[in-house]
Amino acid sequence: MAFWMGEFSKLSFENKGVFADENFYGASLWHPPGVHFNPEVLSSSFADIPEERIEDVLEFFNELGDFQPNQDHWYLAFIALDPSKQGMGLGSLILKEALKVIDAQGKLAYLQSSNPQNISLYLRHGFEVMGEIQVGSSPVMTPMKRIPQ
Repeated sequence: MAFWMGEFSKLSFENKGVFADENFYGASLWHPPGVHFNPEVLSSSFADIPEERIEDVLEFFNELGDFQPNQDHWYLAFIALDPSKQGMGLGSLILKEALKVIDAQGKLAYLQSSNPQNISLYLRHGFEVMGEIQVGSSPVMTPMKRIPQ
């Protein structure tokens, strides 16, 4: 997971897609329009997946790709908070700051939530559920989009 975080984070930092609260208790990492992650970078990490699950993993990523917007968009790669600071509105604050920038550009926002507890946060900020993905025993992934406001 650290390898994946490093690769996704690098794109956010290089492209001014990092938003945090003033005390750095939490942050969101976004990939702006035109910045596309190269999935081949992560292919070496697939060596750790048991052979009997490879087909499910590939199908999962294929279905995830079907939800990817065709138009320019900002992609929320990660959002995280210090667990001791959850429930204080910091997640909303961080999300609002990013969405101000995205709305000012008139761009779509897109994310994929693997945490069902975060869905209500995204819905409160104007995101819409596009569907759900689950292949085999995978966790449920919920792609969501937000039209500029």
